[in-house]
Amino acid sequence: SNEQLEQSATIVEAINQETSFTRLLTKILEEARVMPGVEKATAIVYVPEDDRFHVRASSGWDVEAMSHIPLTKEEANTRYVDQATEVADGIFIAKDVKNRAATDQMAEYGDVASFMVLRVMVEEEVVSYLVFDNLSDENAFAQRDVDLLQRLKLHITSAFIKTQILEDL
Repeated sequence: SNEQLEQSATIVEAINQETSFTRLLTKILEEARVMPGVEKATAIVYVPEDDRFHVRASSGWDVEAMSHIPLTKEEANTRYVDQATEVADGIFIAKDVKNRAATDQMAEYGDVASFMVLRVMVEEEVVSYLVFDNLSDENAFAQRDVDLLQRLKLHITSAFIKTQILEDL
């Protein structure tokens, strides 16, 4: 629909303007909150130096408090991919989020009823999981939300690469 295309264009324009990786992540998470089911969002990013995923940005959660929760590749994959339903290429929805990897570590920040995840891959490697949370509704995410993420996926991946290159320079 026209409204969804306008949302996509607005989000793409916003993320293409960012040159800082952390600001890019924050902008993506904030812009994604236009989806009705998204109440809070988190970017979990792979850090090669310690071979772990760490919270790098958030919209709605305390990023500083959560940044000390490292997840191994296996824990992140289990939590966000293996125990979720793949609804499109690289997009997953989890309705039963209790008893997952790292749930004990995350529980102190509040309960989540469901989440939708965009797995960001660069050169066949997972570099991030963008996690969109709903605190009360297990059925919060609709096909329109999945469609929006599908339209944004390539733009988000390109923005990841661009900002990483700029920060490396």
